[in-house]
Amino acid sequence: MPGLYFGAVLVVLAPVVALERRNAIGRCFKLFHGDFGASLARVATILGILIAASVIGGGVGVAATLAAPPQTASTGALIAAAAVSSGFAAVIGGAVRLLTDPLTVAAYADMRARVEPLSTAVLAREAGIR
Repeated sequence: MPGLYFGAVLVVLAPVVALERRNAIGRCFKLFHGDFGASLARVATILGILIAASVIGGGVGVAATLAAPPQTASTGALIAAAAVSSGFAAVIGGAVRLLTDPLTVAAYADMRARVEPLSTAVLAREAGIR
């Protein structure tokens, strides 16, 4: 249980390091506990998307294994099944990153706004965006 808690707190570590660059782990804990319920909901949404993508990717891997059983399939069929499974996993992984990275930054911004006054202009200035 402590590992899950620590992992949930550190979901926003990348934006904290990128935008604040100081005391990152302590800052993650402060932001997470600023509004525990809202923070937990944001993190649970991100983790739910990751779990769903993992289940889908695993299902494709199982389907590839069933299509080309290792005991009876030829070497070519095994290579093709592994290539399809790996390719699909790479596509799913990229799609999930395109979805969860902005959600992680939004979760960071929401957590930070619950602790201190914050606007998009402040975040843009900290990120060096003009």
